[in-house]
Amino acid sequence: MTTALPTPTRSGVPTLSPVKHVQRLFVRAVCRLLPPVGKNLVWRHFRTPRQLPLYGQRELPERAAPFRLPYQRAYLHGYTWGSGERIVYLVHGWESHLGHMTGFVSPLVEAGFKVVAFDMPGHGYSGRQATDLLVFGHALEHVCSVHGKAYGLVAHSYGATATLLSLARSAQLPEKVALIAPMRSLKDHIDIFDEVLTLHERVRSDLVGKLEVQLGLSLADTDIVKAVAGQTPGGLIVHYREDRFIQYESGQAVAAAWKDATLYTTQGLGHTRLLRSQSVITEITRYLSA
Repeated sequence: MTTALPTPTRSGVPTLSPVKHVQRLFVRAVCRLLPPVGKNLVWRHFRTPRQLPLYGQRELPERAAPFRLPYQRAYLHGYTWGSGERIVYLVHGWESHLGHMTGFVSPLVEAGFKVVAFDMPGHGYSGRQATDLLVFGHALEHVCSVHGKAYGLVAHSYGATATLLSLARSAQLPEKVALIAPMRSLKDHIDIFDEVLTLHERVRSDLVGKLEVQLGLSLADTDIVKAVAGQTPGGLIVHYREDRFIQYESGQAVAAAWKDATLYTTQGLGHTRLLRSQSVITEITRYLSA
């Protein structure tokens, strides 16, 4: 279902802090004066998430059972709640962490689910490492192999894209998938990164080429509209109409391509505030419980 709302604004990026502004100027200068060094700097920067403020143990829902799983050369840090037979996994986005997803925990546990949430590689309390869409997806697959087949998935933004690309190559699909402000493809992520750094076209082209080699996929192959085409049953897509980061049209396109999918449009919420909205949490819990 959709709500009639005005034309969306162009996606944006947050105002840069003085420190980030200086970093941007430095990267641009290096790219201009020492192109090979600059390209390598951009490559590392793109695949290394910033460490933002983290959550504390006291901020987590009650009865959180911690786990730590070896993964590649590092580890994955996470928690489980509840003991239901049906398992719901919570998947956060880029430069986020499981703490942003915990508003779903108590309602889902009360609805009879077991809930699993973890910090993606290079994020939160998981081991520091470079990461990308496929690393996100493989990490989710690894956690599911340990904790059990997913009945449901709730994934946000970049994590939603990684989740759908993972499902596209999986033989075991969950019963329910809820996507919150899904990024349509890796191109969206590159565009936001480019808006922050204002890359020279040669540098951007080099970054895209390296990514396609690293992933073994073209940018077009990361388009989740292609990933959901033909998949059944459709899931639930939640999107804020004026999302500044991931345009509303992304959610619309996924819903249109995904047979029997439902688009739940919100008002007055930002890209991340969706995760704390009681109406969104209630809608997703209702969908997973139906």
